[in-house]
Amino acid sequence: MPINLIGRQEDIELVSIVEAALIRSFSVAGVQRLNYVATEQVDGCYLFVNPQDEQAGLIEQLLAKRTKIILLGSLGVALGRTLGLEVEALEAGDFQDYLSLIETDTFDQSQLSIHYVSDSPILARLKARSRPLLRYDFTDEWNTLGFGGIQKGPSPWSICQKVRAITASSLAQLTNQIGQTFGLYASLTSFETSEVLWFNRQVGPVDSWEWAIVEDFYSHYRSDELPCIPHLREIPSGYQGAVTMRLDCDQAIATSRPLFELYRDAGLPFSLAVVTGLPPQVEDMALLRDVIAAGGSVVSHSVTHPPNWGADHAQALQEAQDSKRWLEQHLPEVGSVRYAVSPFHQNPPYAVQALTDAGYQGFVGGIIHNDPEYLIGRAGRVPFCEPPIVSHSQQCMLHGDCYHRYGNSVDPYLESFSNHLKAGNIFGYLDHPFSATYQYGWLSETERLAAHAELIRFIQSHEDIWFPNLVQCLDFVRKRDQVQISVEADQLQVRCDPKGIPGDLPTISVGWRGETIDLGI
Repeated sequence: MPINLIGRQEDIELVSIVEAALIRSFSVAGVQRLNYVATEQVDGCYLFVNPQDEQAGLIEQLLAKRTKIILLGSLGVALGRTLGLEVEALEAGDFQDYLSLIETDTFDQSQLSIHYVSDSPILARLKARSRPLLRYDFTDEWNTLGFGGIQKGPSPWSICQKVRAITASSLAQLTNQIGQTFGLYASLTSFETSEVLWFNRQVGPVDSWEWAIVEDFYSHYRSDELPCIPHLREIPSGYQGAVTMRLDCDQAIATSRPLFELYRDAGLPFSLAVVTGLPPQVEDMALLRDVIAAGGSVVSHSVTHPPNWGADHAQALQEAQDSKRWLEQHLPEVGSVRYAVSPFHQNPPYAVQALTDAGYQGFVGGIIHNDPEYLIGRAGRVPFCEPPIVSHSQQCMLHGDCYHRYGNSVDPYLESFSNHLKAGNIFGYLDHPFSATYQYGWLSETERLAAHAELIRFIQSHEDIWFPNLVQCLDFVRKRDQVQISVEADQLQVRCDPKGIPGDLPTISVGWRGETIDLGI
């Protein structure tokens, strides 16, 4: 019994983005793409992208089954009426003023925010009950809290319509800073034998920890009455949370040693993403070897740190291949280089394909500024790449300028960790080495060490946190991607052939019908 994904041919790229998000949670075996003609004959749960009034009759027929349905994006007027919603098209300029940024003491944000207003159990994993549509900590590039931007439209990443609840339950509203409401962002409509969840965005929450809503809707909601589809937990079995860190070394690698020693003394692994064309000096290589010997990891960060990995697929492929080759030849302790961190977190589709073609099996990227299809709310495979490659979005950057704007505080970093912990996301964060010309806003190494130490203490104050190095983290993400789960005759079925995955990783668990089940693999 899968989740059946249905969309129109003109929305094929959009459907591919949503399909990858579903697979990241429910596995390849738990998702199948259908056309509208075949939908009525197939049982299971459903997700429709941009359903219009011509599909209203089909969806009404499905509502008579025992099922759960998610609708993403624009609704036709008749379909909205079926769901207890009043739908109105957006006019030019609607919401646009409210997407202009305002400065707070600590960050920049849009005037309009999403406010979750329901006590529904499908919101139980949201620690933050509101979030601005846009939020930036450093220029318009980084969002420490990790979620993507709901942009000016029309686009798959923007608000679609003005919608008001008539009989539907309001899950989330669009509200400005003085409390004015501008319609719904999400709703829930209950029927006797079915349930419908709707998001006012064509991609839904694929780029945020809010994706936990989708998982809990399909896996747990009304479990005594309606079918439930198990989801793969991103956190390993036996743990409450997971954390990984790294430094992106595009300069002065050896200056990372004091920070490395801080993490080593705390019993935590240290990871470095290395630009190989610096080139690394003797003292740099010594640190890289010490990091690996202490249980840390070293991954690629390109050869020359170009935007977008290069101007086209050929340039990106050269960067990826040459960096991988250099590390394997000059740092044999690293073994096979399987993973990379994208320069500037920029990932046009041709660059992601180039990483796969160069033999990489995963990458770190994801940033609110660019390439939204690769800012993902759940770690795993990404769209528009064959064979598949996995990714983990790590948008939390410890930056001295931000630290000072926060009032010499690490509170936003603690908030980001807490949000990821509650939603069941691996929390990844980064910093950089110093150089003679740029220190990323830190006044001194002492100041930076104190900030990292405070974050470490907060993380270690929580029980059952897995803290792998970056390679171990991505190995686990890749292992999780190879698990296939399904439900047959009301029984959980599991298949897994973890090719090329180290055997010392923790096991995987699923969430299903209100329980967490250790798969033992």
